[in-house]
Amino acid sequence: MKKGIDVNASSLSLGRSQSVATITARAHSRGLNERIALRIGLAFIAYSRHQSERLSTEAVMLRRQNSQLAHRVLDGNVRHNALIAPTLR
Repeated sequence: MKKGIDVNASSLSLGRSQSVATITARAHSRGLNERIALRIGLAFIAYSRHQSERLSTEAVMLRRQNSQLAHRVLDGNVRHNALIAPTLR
């Protein structure tokens, strides 16, 4: 019978590989977080610009004019349909 100490070599290298994996994962995570933060920042700037454009006086006037024009066209279509409806029967 052999008497001695058995050492599991995989457990010796496991500690080191886990720390390397952890460091790699943290670095990757940090880079990912920076990219996400950049994209969120750019999206916020675009949204902010869109909101300021939306609230500008020119934009409000243009929307009002477009709405009035749409109502005039709709009213014209209703009148036209009312005039030709009796002839279709």
